Amino acid sequence: MRHAFPVHGATCITVIGSMIRFCLEGPWNAEMILENHRRLRLTLDKHRLNPWVLLVVPVGSALCGPDTLDTMRDCAVRDSAPLGRVATAWVLPSEVEGAEIMRVMLKKVYTGVSPLAFFDREEDATNWLLGCLAQWGQGVEDASSSRH
Repeated sequence: MRHAFPVHGATCITVIGSMIRFCLEGPWNAEMILENHRRLRLTLDKHRLNPWVLLVVPVGSALCGPDTLDTMRDCAVRDSAPLGRVATAWVLPSEVEGAEIMRVMLKKVYTGVSPLAFFDREEDATNWLLGCLAQWGQGVEDASSSRH
């Protein structure tokens, strides 16, 4: 039986056109993932995004435990195809703690769920996501951003 713990980590959510950008300050736990999933659903409802892409930008640390990765996968399964997620990009440069191991672990999280790519630079990740959206016939407008 799982016990709830206080949320570890912090998140800033920004919407830019059809892209949702999560800036995560880690390390984080499963409770933070669940809270982010709740906030993601509210954001999708508010902005009526479909299709959409997810950009994840960890700050400081990308480390988390196995239960957090399991929770992340469960949430990804629930919000990918059913809610219109086209692709996910993570910005994991070497200065982010745990970047190398998390690339390996996150591949397992997203296998069979959503196209996934890792980048060292946010600009490269955004360009890749724009390409994914273009395949769906929709782009991201640079000027229309909002914060949550």
